Amino acid sequence: WGHRIPAWYCDDCGEMTVTTEEKMASCPKCGSLRLRQDDDVLDTWFSSALWPFSIMGWPDETDDLKTFYPTSVLETGYDILFFWVARMIMMGLECTGNIPFHTVYLHGMIRDESGEKMSKTKGNVVNPLDVMEKYGTDALRFTLATGSTPGNDMKLSMTRVEASRNFANKIWNAARYIKQKAESRKQKVTGSEETGKHDAQSSMLHALPDRWILSRYNRLCQSVNELMRDYQFGEAGRQIEDFLWGEFCDWYIEMSKIRLYQGTEGDNQPAEALPPGPAHDDPLPVLLHILEGTLRLLHPFMPFVTEEIWQQLKDEWGNRPYDAVIIAPYPQADASYFDDEAERQMGLIMDIVRSIRNVRAEFTVDPARQIEAVIAAGREFDLLANQIDVVATLARLDRRRLVLQPTVDSKPKQALTLVSGDVEVYLPLAGMVDLEAERARLQKEISSTHQDIERAEKLLANPGFTTKAPAAVVEKERQKLSEGHDRLARLQERLRALSGDQ
Repeated sequence: WGHRIPAWYCDDCGEMTVTTEEKMASCPKCGSLRLRQDDDVLDTWFSSALWPFSIMGWPDETDDLKTFYPTSVLETGYDILFFWVARMIMMGLECTGNIPFHTVYLHGMIRDESGEKMSKTKGNVVNPLDVMEKYGTDALRFTLATGSTPGNDMKLSMTRVEASRNFANKIWNAARYIKQKAESRKQKVTGSEETGKHDAQSSMLHALPDRWILSRYNRLCQSVNELMRDYQFGEAGRQIEDFLWGEFCDWYIEMSKIRLYQGTEGDNQPAEALPPGPAHDDPLPVLLHILEGTLRLLHPFMPFVTEEIWQQLKDEWGNRPYDAVIIAPYPQADASYFDDEAERQMGLIMDIVRSIRNVRAEFTVDPARQIEAVIAAGREFDLLANQIDVVATLARLDRRRLVLQPTVDSKPKQALTLVSGDVEVYLPLAGMVDLEAERARLQKEISSTHQDIERAEKLLANPGFTTKAPAAVVEKERQKLSEGHDRLARLQERLRALSGDQ
């Protein structure tokens, strides 16, 4: 299909005439009426090249043409840059005197997991409808939007699509938790359309976690808007995901539970809901504010789940002049919320908790088991004294055997030492693991690691391997050797700690 070639042939004199008229009446050379039009059509890219202005009513000066031509940005694949984009520019200049757009955003090609081009003959074509049916439309959309950089091809991995589906589930569960708490407290964000500022700001006056998350959220807004202006959509989506999952869900929501619930004696787990306290003790306004704002930030990447959550929580948002996320203003940063000190302090708290969690994981401590700890806080004593509930709850420390002091005269025997800034945390191993069983396990692992190192050293000392094997294979073995030495050092250090030699 396409535009039929406007060439006419005279059967009497053989003259060929090209005309802009829809139909020729007679041959301009001999006057014959025996004319026939060329049966072929112009290349389809000729028709496509007319698209920017022809659909707006050109050649008539229609309102649509005046409004939408030229447009701003064209998004397309790099493989048709010459076939389509160049032709649109040439046709636009020829027919209207203007180029049809000022910016061309090129996306890469979607390839299979191994980087091969999809084709029916290879049998590696992925049907997007099947992926959407299994993982959801938002999951596929988010994967495609964040999986590559402009102009670069993307390997479409179902593992990544599944991870995007899990991200959507994470947001859904977080929203459900906040909705339940808001409904039980009849809490609303009653501030202005862009921030919900009044309630959120009153809550942030004293609580460190609130000041931290509000600062991080507004820095996110600043960064995402800059990235969107620079067409770095993938990085913008990744930063939103990192914030929602890695900071809001994994840290702030977990910290909010400490203020929303009252633990039973000897247990750090939530038990009984607390009544609303002073503004700075209540995290609900901030929970609602951050959730509402991040739903708007995420909406271009995951429109369906964000709109559904927003509508379910519509009554909790309070006074908003818009009825849907799709028509809501995109969040903008408020620099008055930037708080370097809150970010530094929370960074220290989080680093301490992570370090303790890592030790628990390395020694396979039962997640439900609360452990003993001695903390020498140094200059951070006041900070840790105020945030000790956060550290104890998130790191699963036993409050009855938790010692917090500015300094410690002598290090506890058979204890691991963790250092975060000026803070030292000692974890006595006797109350955390079976010492004899752990020694035996470590000695066995040290022996196995020695064997791995010897094997790698022998292989790399063989010229036949280093000169004939592919460079990537040789480099991989060197990396294994380096990792083996690092692992051996950690295991030996852990064994010394168990033996009380540190």
